[in-house]
Amino acid sequence: MDGIVLVDKPSGITSFNVCSLIKRKFNIKKVGHGGTLDPFATGLLIVALNRATKILPHFLDSFKVYTGSIFLGEKRDTCDITGNVVNSSDYSKISVDDIERVRSNFVGLIKQKPPFFSALKHNGKPLYDYARKGVFIDKGEREVNIESFQILDVTLPEVKFSIKCSKGTYIRSIADDFGEQLGVFGYLKDLRREEIGSFNVKDALSPDDIEIENLINIDEIFNYKRFRIKPDFDKLIDNGQILKAEHLENFISDINNNEEIIIKGTNSSVIGLFDGIRKTIKPFVIYKNSLQ
Repeated sequence: MDGIVLVDKPSGITSFNVCSLIKRKFNIKKVGHGGTLDPFATGLLIVALNRATKILPHFLDSFKVYTGSIFLGEKRDTCDITGNVVNSSDYSKISVDDIERVRSNFVGLIKQKPPFFSALKHNGKPLYDYARKGVFIDKGEREVNIESFQILDVTLPEVKFSIKCSKGTYIRSIADDFGEQLGVFGYLKDLRREEIGSFNVKDALSPDDIEIENLINIDEIFNYKRFRIKPDFDKLIDNGQILKAEHLENFISDINNNEEIIIKGTNSSVIGLFDGIRKTIKPFVIYKNSLQ
């Protein structure tokens, strides 16, 4: 039983809890997910079963789409609704024009600090372990890519939004920074993940409703072009080495630069990234006896 299921995670449980539920339901040993959702958040969680856990890094690296709302006028220590109020301010003079002006600052490559209450590790422990004891670890700014950031509705003190972002983006930090740039405070009131790569929450089910027929086989996950490696170079796949176009049978020349493809060998398969300039393929997932 190798594949993924699309779960619509409800609020109030952890992503780990969802994986545990799926593990018990199908009586399997190996389960993982493609990107944590905070307990208060809802939406799409990709859960991989058995050997499909090998491809989870692919989903972790994918762009994600979220909708949610920012509550203005309060600052919370966790930057979201679960935290304690540590400051407040008057938001009544904030206008829609002000909100739109600030919104534009959060599109493209931006820098943000991870929240003190996050699962990011420091000396092997998550930051929230330190924060709960009153020790706040500053991990410095990190660059993330915000492909789009739209304001859906403004009914003060709430600002509803939709955002498409790269991996490593903390929406809670955006909510906190958004309030600061408006000259008031703000926190993330609610959050829902709508998309991960090509997968949409519309196709997901609640954890209780997931059944075996909802399993998406590995071959159905990837619609990439497939090529077989020439026999003389078969061991290159297992060793994870850079491949050249001439190593593959019937390789076609119209592959786009940086296009992902699947390369099949005798004992394993690889998802590779084609470099159209160098005419090479960099393998980034090695998956034994699958991706036929």
